[in-house]
Amino acid sequence: MMRSSSKKNVTVVKNRPPVKGKPSLVRHRPDRFLTIGVILLCCIGLFCLASASSVVAYTSYGDAYYWVKKQLFSLIIGGLGFYVLSRINYHRWQKLGGFILLVTIAFLLTIFTPLAKERAGSVAWLNIFGFSLQPSEFVKLSLTLYLSALMARLALSQEEGEKKRLNIIFWLVLMAVSVLILAQPDLGTLVIIVATSILIYLVGGGNRKWVIYISLLGLIMFTAYIFIKGGYQKDRFLCVLKPGYSPDKSCYQVNQSLIAVGSGGFWGRGLGESRQKYLYLPEVQNDFIFAVIAEELGWWFSLILLGLYYLIFYRGYMVARSAPDRYGQILAIGLSGGLLIQVLINLGGILNLLPMTGVTLPLISYGGSSLIAVLLSLGILANISSQTDLSYKS
Repeated sequence: MMRSSSKKNVTVVKNRPPVKGKPSLVRHRPDRFLTIGVILLCCIGLFCLASASSVVAYTSYGDAYYWVKKQLFSLIIGGLGFYVLSRINYHRWQKLGGFILLVTIAFLLTIFTPLAKERAGSVAWLNIFGFSLQPSEFVKLSLTLYLSALMARLALSQEEGEKKRLNIIFWLVLMAVSVLILAQPDLGTLVIIVATSILIYLVGGGNRKWVIYISLLGLIMFTAYIFIKGGYQKDRFLCVLKPGYSPDKSCYQVNQSLIAVGSGGFWGRGLGESRQKYLYLPEVQNDFIFAVIAEELGWWFSLILLGLYYLIFYRGYMVARSAPDRYGQILAIGLSGGLLIQVLINLGGILNLLPMTGVTLPLISYGGSSLIAVLLSLGILANISSQTDLSYKS
């Protein structure tokens, strides 16, 4: 009588040892190209922030490196978070996703308290012990974790009743979070959350008809909200629809941004030689930092920068293809796709292809909450890559 081996289901890649407790997984180093892309973008971000923000920082605070010092502090925290999460098995988030989402939503609700701080017409920040935090940045990550787990269950479900229930839960959760974000209002984060969630839903095998119907309804309601509410949000849409509209008011930022990008040419003016950063272009450290980068370093460097973002997304896509289970596949696409969506929205606003929404350029723009949240999400993506044979083959 032959003995059955307890290791018969273990998958080993080129004699690499199996992961304890996960017989179908192997673990090795995170994808090197993903890690290199993240490190390069963080380093470039610090140098570009130092140049872009020097004038406004010195004018406002008497220290040309005021924003850089604060960004460096956030980078250290985010970098540690990236390292820690890259070593924690991503399956833990499949079980804890719902709890983490509830915690971050509770954190988000604090914007309706006296701790909240208004900035550019949006009450999306908290002042805690001298630090400014943006809860919605962490909600983006927690929602991705939860919805990915939900769609993984949906993809494996064989019962029509359960599939319908999971579909309803998905859209109800997304709607509830969207209402809270809209109440701030933070339209940029809202667009990122909705677009990323739809991507997760489609990758997870969701009903495409639901996406079409709900997207059309949401688009109608969103457009109606913008034009009924009016104000600067309506004007930003009109800036795209009618170039040159209200040039001295709502379109001023976009016009100055286009001047910066165009005047840089292919080779740029040179690092530190921007003219628009001399208080012509507002928010050079945040939303419009790419415009200063294009002005100083030219289109060639801008293309390299975009290439690094594409590298991260492409490696995320490859990680998803090689992921050992459905949750890993959906989560990898959600994390890398969400980053790409944010980049496209930021660049679309700078080039006046989309309305300006206050969305930062990931890993480059100033913003501690955004930087930390993005690095945490990429740390989880790195862990997924470590449980595939992708890096080993690369």
